[in-house]
Amino acid sequence: MSGSNLVALFHDEATRLVRRARALAAGGGDAGSRRQELYRALHSLKGMCASVGLEEASRLAHEAEELARTAPLPARGRLARCLERLAERVGASADEADEVDDAAPALPPIRVELELLDRLVDEATRVAADLDRLEHHLGPPPDPRSLALRHALRRETRSLGRALLDLRLLRFGELAARFERLVARWSERRGVPTAFAVEGAGVRIDRGLAWRLLDPLTQLIRNAIAHGPLPGGGRTLRITLGAAREAGRLRFTVADDGRGLDPAAVRRRAIRRGVISAEQAARLDDAASLALLARDGMSRLRRADELAGRGVGLASVRAAVERLGGRLVLASRPNQGFTATLFVPARLAITETLLVEVAGRRFAVLAAPVRAVRTPDDPATGPTRLGMAERLGFPPPRDPPGHALLVDSGRAPVALLVDRVVEQREMIVRPLGAPLERIGPWAGAALLAEGGLALVIDPARLVESARM
Repeated sequence: MSGSNLVALFHDEATRLVRRARALAAGGGDAGSRRQELYRALHSLKGMCASVGLEEASRLAHEAEELARTAPLPARGRLARCLERLAERVGASADEADEVDDAAPALPPIRVELELLDRLVDEATRVAADLDRLEHHLGPPPDPRSLALRHALRRETRSLGRALLDLRLLRFGELAARFERLVARWSERRGVPTAFAVEGAGVRIDRGLAWRLLDPLTQLIRNAIAHGPLPGGGRTLRITLGAAREAGRLRFTVADDGRGLDPAAVRRRAIRRGVISAEQAARLDDAASLALLARDGMSRLRRADELAGRGVGLASVRAAVERLGGRLVLASRPNQGFTATLFVPARLAITETLLVEVAGRRFAVLAAPVRAVRTPDDPATGPTRLGMAERLGFPPPRDPPGHALLVDSGRAPVALLVDRVVEQREMIVRPLGAPLERIGPWAGAALLAEGGLALVIDPARLVESARM
């Protein structure tokens, strides 16, 4: 993906942040809370503009962030003029996205709104479902030619759906390439030798999710360069950006092998700055202590620059991830590096599932964790068995189960008992969103070809919940 296409992809989010910053600067109400939100919006905007190569817009956002420290609100004078110039510069980026580089053909790129792609994918899914229902209504075809036509129509319908979904997804490596250039530029400015690596470049993510991830990932990489180098310098700082698809969600990591943090030191700093009391700090484990870094006002630098701000970076990362229905997890040890992990629901994915019946209802079970399907009397099912009906809160079935799903659980496989396995089927799985995504074993929902929705179950989470 070219830089101009990335500018186009993320232009809408940058415009939203500019409007938010101007509204906060001009609005009424509690000036203290509005100032903190203004910091956060400008800090996010600064990183987003830098990540797509809009250096002047990034500089203006940094200037506005500096002015917002002391300027009276509602904003007038220099801050208001700076925000106005920033809005004009971000607005001009849409036109810059249409500029074609020397290696590109003469025609401008075609842009398709993500909302339109969403509607097209949904329509293709409904067409496929309507076709299945029509076949069920018509019954067996009367002759071989009719059968061949049905097969061709089904094949072409699925091919159309896949083609539309391909337009909606991009490979993580396309996004990571932009960060590789940012790391090179920022590390040169700081005089920090760095080595940048990408893991999971082939993971495909939704384009709408990609532009929402741009800012939090930028913040985390910026923090690694600003805070990661060991005292004394000279040593190469290794930064790894990773992506992985798990059951119903995506995991993104930004890790460095720098100086890291002592959780006890984080607790002491939080007490000094009034974020928590000494009594509260005494009850926190290391993970909860590091989570304090995502609270407002926990910056490790006394002075803001174009890489680091005043404690709004990790706070804005956490807020962005939570808006996506996900969560942020931080891990660190002194001189052993720092790792930030973002867990977010996969907005759109073609997933292999097993369609099962439980308590008279149909559910889709993620196929990846299922090692095999057996009959319950097969010795290979092993001694550990769980009834899916009971785990989902239904009364125990009257009839014996017809199938057992052998689920990898990190230990010996566990047999999940179901009434029957209907078939194996590819489905377009969409997330349920917060708070349902965090509750129970649900990995999302999918439209059934025969009509209606099926909740999608992550069998590994179902097994894990039984052990808690």
